[in-house]
Amino acid sequence: MFGAADRAVPSQVSLTLGVRDVLVLENDSPAPLVFGQWTVLPGRASRLPFGEVGTFGFTCSARPDRREITVQVVAPPDPGAARLRWRIGELLEALRTLPVIAPVTE
Repeated sequence: MFGAADRAVPSQVSLTLGVRDVLVLENDSPAPLVFGQWTVLPGRASRLPFGEVGTFGFTCSARPDRREITVQVVAPPDPGAARLRWRIGELLEALRTLPVIAPVTE
């Protein structure tokens, strides 16, 4: 998400082919976002699918230093124990980064 005051723009994004192979760009800033050859208007989102493994570089107007953002697309682990370990690690990371929401009291 670009434009949100509490979020830094990363220099690298990792995706997994066949699992998480779409980069979603959300622009919450008042100005258009230019990401490589794509322009995302304020308040809009754009989906960028990746269909192959590789490392891709994009310039991004949201980075103050105008440096490149690297998108790394990796192959998923082979079926079996390696994939199970990977899925458990992904689950633990998702749980770790869940937002903390206070209980509602009436």
